[in-house]
Amino acid sequence: MGRPAPPRRDGPRRGDPPGGLAGPGGDGARGRGPRVRPRPERRDRGGLRRVRGPAARLACLPLHDARAAVAELDRSRAAGLLGVEIGTRVGERDLDDPSLDPVWAALAATGSAVLVHPVDEGRGVLRRTGPPYDLGLGMLADTALAAGALVFGGVLERHPDLRVALAHGCGAFPWAYPRLRVAAARGGVTGDPARRDELVRLLYADTLVFDDEHLRLLVHRFGPGRLLLGSDAPFFPDQMALSIASVERARSAAVLPPGVDLTANALAYLGLPGPG
Repeated sequence: MGRPAPPRRDGPRRGDPPGGLAGPGGDGARGRGPRVRPRPERRDRGGLRRVRGPAARLACLPLHDARAAVAELDRSRAAGLLGVEIGTRVGERDLDDPSLDPVWAALAATGSAVLVHPVDEGRGVLRRTGPPYDLGLGMLADTALAAGALVFGGVLERHPDLRVALAHGCGAFPWAYPRLRVAAARGGVTGDPARRDELVRLLYADTLVFDDEHLRLLVHRFGPGRLLLGSDAPFFPDQMALSIASVERARSAAVLPPGVDLTANALAYLGLPGPG
């Protein structure tokens, strides 16, 4: 996965998103992570603000070795990085694998933001592969499995202070959660269903869902304070403008409630001071 670069000393470049997340695609090791400008400058439509300040970046961790991952987390935090970006799984291990618990504990203790992105463009998740199924369904299923591991596998129960965002609107999880909740009860999975509802609302999700109406479910499932502007930069160069337009349309159509402030959400997710 490599060692994270030191934090950028220059400010964000022209065209950087106002509190947006830029996903890596692929294995999660090559993305630049989120860029945020901490000091407010002016309010835009759609609950977005253009702010100025240093860019925020995320590290990558060698999760195959928990001890090395914790050491790298400490090094990256000392270098000024605000969190990490990880994949939806680590080899054949899901995110609730006991071997990863020391990493989750360290992430919670350091107040690090965590961005989860599907690996290998969704390949190997479904019985049918190739376009459009891997990118269109495989990635969403992969992300839903990762969210399920966090909620049903006990990660968030053990570490409720974690700040975890899942790419692409948390994949299929917002839609599948009610059925997963029923299946857990019928299958004898231990845990209080009402408590699981609370754990779900600890998650963050980005707005990169390609349908304005889907944003309504994200607010319902996670709450208005848990939405982050998604860009998928640099793989879709025009997507940031499209994402901003989607949020603006959703607000105008009352799909998003008036209280949604995506810039404030991003700052809270990254552990940065709020605007104002």
